[in-house]
Amino acid sequence: MKHRIETPMYFAAGFSNGLIKQFPESSTNNDEVTKGKDRAKAYFDKGNEVFTSIESMRKANNSDRTQTPEGRTVSTYQHAQKKLAELQKTYNNLPDLSAVAKQIDDEISDTLEKTADSAYGREARQRISSMPKSERASFVNQAIHRNDLKTAAYALGTPGYFSGLSDEQHSQLREQYKSHVFSEEKQAIKALQSMHEHVEKAKVATSKVVTDLNAQARLAGLDQNEKVSELTG
Repeated sequence: MKHRIETPMYFAAGFSNGLIKQFPESSTNNDEVTKGKDRAKAYFDKGNEVFTSIESMRKANNSDRTQTPEGRTVSTYQHAQKKLAELQKTYNNLPDLSAVAKQIDDEISDTLEKTADSAYGREARQRISSMPKSERASFVNQAIHRNDLKTAAYALGTPGYFSGLSDEQHSQLREQYKSHVFSEEKQAIKALQSMHEHVEKAKVATSKVVTDLNAQARLAGLDQNEKVSELTG
């Protein structure tokens, strides 16, 4: 096989380290987050090992003049099949990182809603809804910034119409509250979502490599049974 097997950027040496650095130190206290990021890092590192190995085998086979050109191609494909199957197994072992992120966000929402569920909360919402329409969102925003977090939670832990806030105002202020009060949890959520996106992009990139390998196989006249078309299913 003459064409170099390029390593997708997601599997470059050290790529996963940048993703890991996005997590706050406190995330080590959450077993699901720790398992998710550790297994994702293992996937990226495995990808580096796999593509490095395939390219090394390709070079070695191309230098082996004891084999026919067809034999060198078959040898490279057989090695690629084995290594890419290992990468797929690592992918299959990944937890759903987006689901872990959603679970954390749901827990934040539950905490916020429990705070709002009180007699004081109902009184606060009535007071806010009685304000002029133009002042309601500003009042809640100021409560967040002066760390009057219970007052803010009373308004934001229930649907916006109870406090006279529009859906857009309520949604924006609720996210602002979460980021202010649960900053490290929100950082972990963002890091998990980023890692999830990069894992899926890495899988797509791997599929493109397999497509390229099969194209080279056709050019080499390799038998269909030797192809690696089902390595990333």
